[in-house]
Amino acid sequence: MLATLPLIDLSCSIPEAYISRVDRTIIINEFGVTIVTDNLVVENNGTTPLESLGWGLPGRYSGRLEAIEATEPTGEVMMMEKTINESSMTQWLEFRTGRPIPSGEAYQIKVRSVFSNLITPVGKDYLFTFPQYPTLKLQAEVCNTTIILPKGAMPKEWPNQSFTAAEIGGNPALVGVEETLEPFTSKEISFKYSSDAQELVFFRTIEREIIITPGGQVRSKDTYKVTNFGSELNSLTIPRPRNSSPILLYDSAGLIQERLQVQRDSITVQPRFGKLAKNTSFTFRLEYGLPSHSLRRLEWRGRYRFITELASTSGYIAESYHTNISLPKGARLENSSIQPSSTSALSTGDQLLIYDFGRLPPFTTKTVTIDYDYYIITPSIYPLQWIFTLEIVATAFATAFILKRPTKTVAATPVEKIRRFIDLHDEKRVLRLELEKIGEEVSRGAIT
Repeated sequence: MLATLPLIDLSCSIPEAYISRVDRTIIINEFGVTIVTDNLVVENNGTTPLESLGWGLPGRYSGRLEAIEATEPTGEVMMMEKTINESSMTQWLEFRTGRPIPSGEAYQIKVRSVFSNLITPVGKDYLFTFPQYPTLKLQAEVCNTTIILPKGAMPKEWPNQSFTAAEIGGNPALVGVEETLEPFTSKEISFKYSSDAQELVFFRTIEREIIITPGGQVRSKDTYKVTNFGSELNSLTIPRPRNSSPILLYDSAGLIQERLQVQRDSITVQPRFGKLAKNTSFTFRLEYGLPSHSLRRLEWRGRYRFITELASTSGYIAESYHTNISLPKGARLENSSIQPSSTSALSTGDQLLIYDFGRLPPFTTKTVTIDYDYYIITPSIYPLQWIFTLEIVATAFATAFILKRPTKTVAATPVEKIRRFIDLHDEKRVLRLELEKIGEEVSRGAIT
């Protein structure tokens, strides 16, 4: 996951150095999110150690920057600082090296950034505009740029003098090279393309409801509200929730299973009536079970551990992401690796853990580990409370009657029956979980 670090003012002199090679890769995904990766080889030919690298972005794109991160050859994340200069048309970021780069040494830096709202619908086509090379404070000897489009896209009206059409990994691409990029140079590329796979949808809200039943089953209900800002869509394809099976599809009117197509890593949904027109919204709900191994018993007395993904934005932006987890009636929360925003009790007695994440950028994953106590004796006797009450009353009357006749033995109370019932109920639950685990292994081919 990309991290956004605190930004502070920085003013420093740049030692004599240059960049021997820049490789910029721009990927436009099907949701209109743009992922930019800059690989830079910095050569320090000065007399003083190099401690930072200036990386610039034209100011009009700064509001579309969702996340940015720079890493060193070791994979360590570099300290990021922002240079504030209101008179400059460029937003500058300084990436601090983990150690000073001595004179005569080369150093590789990778800058990965994510942008939104760079795609504009133009009729049935799409217009993309972005700097084709990073703006740098050092001179660059050679700059290579690769722009990868969604599968099936067809680029149009691109600057042929500097870019050529290619194919990379089955996706159409534009490839360009420029020799000797002077410091502080900013240059854009703008072109149109057509694509049937492009889905300029706006994920307004995603609401998840994860329910843990007294018997140990786990189900999830995920409600999506999306708005289409691009061309008319026949369907919407989104990443398949991890470890989900089987999946049911609902809209506000009810089940629309015939409008669902499930692939290995994705699912495709269609509105009940017709297509998803431009500037229209579609609300749908996915219901599915989660595997039994996501919930396991830590102690025989009733300590459980539940591990799951609370939220995941695979390639898109969620303006509002909200997840609720419902624990069984009588359960007591012991620990949550992510602190809930709040907790409440439902009318059924179930405890509700509420996680409100607000806006989530692309490629964000929130995984939680929850420990809770749930003693099987408590929920087991809820349906039988009235029976036990009658037995206790009957036993009291019988005991009073028998006490008047001391020559007869006193009948045994039903405590042993209760204990036996609880033991059988617990064994039944364990056997059911084992059968579910074996069934999942058979379905995966682990058992033949």
